[in-house]
Amino acid sequence: MTVKANMEAIAQLRTDTEDAVERLQGQPRTGMPTTLGEALDYVYRRVGYVQKGGRTTFGDRYSYVGEADLIAAIRPVMAAAGLIGPYPVRVEHAVVEHTPTRKGNAQTRHEVTVTYRLMHGHSGDYLELQVPGLGVDSGDKGTAKAMTGAYKYVLRQLWCIETGDDPDDTPSALQEGIALGVTLHHDPVTQEHDDEWADERVRFCTKLRDLDLSYEAVRAWGIDTGQGKPSTWGHDGRVQFMRALLGGQHPDLWQPDAGASG
Repeated sequence: MTVKANMEAIAQLRTDTEDAVERLQGQPRTGMPTTLGEALDYVYRRVGYVQKGGRTTFGDRYSYVGEADLIAAIRPVMAAAGLIGPYPVRVEHAVVEHTPTRKGNAQTRHEVTVTYRLMHGHSGDYLELQVPGLGVDSGDKGTAKAMTGAYKYVLRQLWCIETGDDPDDTPSALQEGIALGVTLHHDPVTQEHDDEWADERVRFCTKLRDLDLSYEAVRAWGIDTGQGKPSTWGHDGRVQFMRALLGGQHPDLWQPDAGASG
């Protein structure tokens, strides 16, 4: 290390030490927000879009913004503004039964309403925010999922974070399928769908999932046998197919003795 570099390192260490002493003494650094309002403004001006860092490894793969992505983008700016939190001060928690998994395992849905507090360290002022969260799990992670969801949304909505994850951009049928754990694929075959398919898509795919069948397998079977894809069969056609399937009339697809039941 050169003499100049060594002197610069010593000067930086001195500055860092002085800053640490000022923080311990409760004295704000030059330019540091001195009120809660100034701190909120400081962060709001410096955070915006957060890059998606997570990616699913199942079903229709898509990227998403995880809790770690938000913390990494926001926490340093909040710390510079002297903000602490948001941390939970009250949690309302309810547990209800949820749809079983495809293997029949029981699931519970954990619904929380969390009141978070965001405090300005120098002034001691704070504000409180209340957000809901929901988590579904067959084990002991339901509450953790709900709390993680609530925390992500309090950060996003507090700082108006844009991530591209907009529920309004997802059709309601697809959202329902995601909630039930059903993967709903876009059908690339160019035949038109029947009028009832949009409303019955989730229910039909859910029944197939419960029998350990995929829509792709049934669609390929229908095309190979000249019956066309299920989305063109109409309501009555899908009902008749399901009855025939459960009755053992399509053993090349599914057999009743495989352990599933209607």
